[in-house]
Amino acid sequence: MPNDVSGRIGRDSPASPKLQPFALKDAPALIEAVFPAQKVSFEAQRERKANLGQTLTGLGSYWKGRKPLILVRMTAAECAFGYRDSLFKHALAGQRLILSVRLALPKRWRPVAGYADVAWELKEQGVARPDARAIFDAVVAIRRRKLPDPALIGNAGSFFKNPIVSYEEHQALIERHPSLVGYPQPDGSFKLAAGWLIEAVGLKGVTRGRAGAYEKQALVLVNRGGATGAEILALAREVQEKVTEAFGVRLEPEPVIV
Repeated sequence: MPNDVSGRIGRDSPASPKLQPFALKDAPALIEAVFPAQKVSFEAQRERKANLGQTLTGLGSYWKGRKPLILVRMTAAECAFGYRDSLFKHALAGQRLILSVRLALPKRWRPVAGYADVAWELKEQGVARPDARAIFDAVVAIRRRKLPDPALIGNAGSFFKNPIVSYEEHQALIERHPSLVGYPQPDGSFKLAAGWLIEAVGLKGVTRGRAGAYEKQALVLVNRGGATGAEILALAREVQEKVTEAFGVRLEPEPVIV
């Protein structure tokens, strides 16, 4: 297996002695599986101000367009993880194909059920001492209630990121909108619930042509049958404009639009 690459992205040159040619036929041996229960753990950690960037220790990616193919190892710090963000959405956008990830997980499994919805679901199911399967089942049940099944209703999940505002901006918004939903962040800023903002401007459940905002979760834009990309984007722009007009906050799309 190729050696790890350390240091900045700028060191990833073909001449670097730490990069080795990589045969495509060897790819299957390098794919590392991330099991559902671990994904559930990441979901639950949100309530504890944790994220994938704190669990992932590194990843492997192809340097696209290079011949021979180059496998590059990157640390979590080099990936510049942020809230639904990373270097792969900016400086390395379209340049890398992520092949594998390395995760630092405890050897002895322990439940992380602090995520409010998960804790509530486990309580409703009468589960006092959850195992990995119980937490997995709880998260699946929650997501099935909140999100449309893509096999039945076309969607890309949450279409907008939850916007982050400063403490001062949050205070000003709370004065005008006392029921505003927001979550304090470690740096003093606040993450606002984009779904609440969209519902507050009256767009939850709306239909525009063949596109719409899902009735159970306004954050999800859906294809009601035969919608074009232009129809989805037109609805997205309407959502952005109305939220900005009402709250002075601009929503940023989460999917990569091509």
